[in-house]
Amino acid sequence: MKSIYSFVREQRENYRNQTVEITLGYEYSQYETLRTIELYHNSKFLSRNKDSLGRVKPFYNICKFRVNVATRATDLDTKDVQIESDRVTQTTKPRASCST
Repeated sequence: MKSIYSFVREQRENYRNQTVEITLGYEYSQYETLRTIELYHNSKFLSRNKDSLGRVKPFYNICKFRVNVATRATDLDTKDVQIESDRVTQTTKPRASCST
């Protein structure tokens, strides 16, 4: 029987190295997709950031402004938010109305 550590190690390696065939001829890797998204968002190349002569390659980030526009366009009305507790405590118990 494998230990939990060897199981986690094996699953981590499978996540990083294995792909899933979505359809015939198309392999998908969640690790590589998330890595690409993170690198592109931070204006980094998948390979090196320098060319063969050692100069820094310019990265024209055409994605970041779309994220910023979408963030600003999301309108969250805080007046419509209602927070309720699942836990009943002394302060959240309904109080009896007192009329005098």
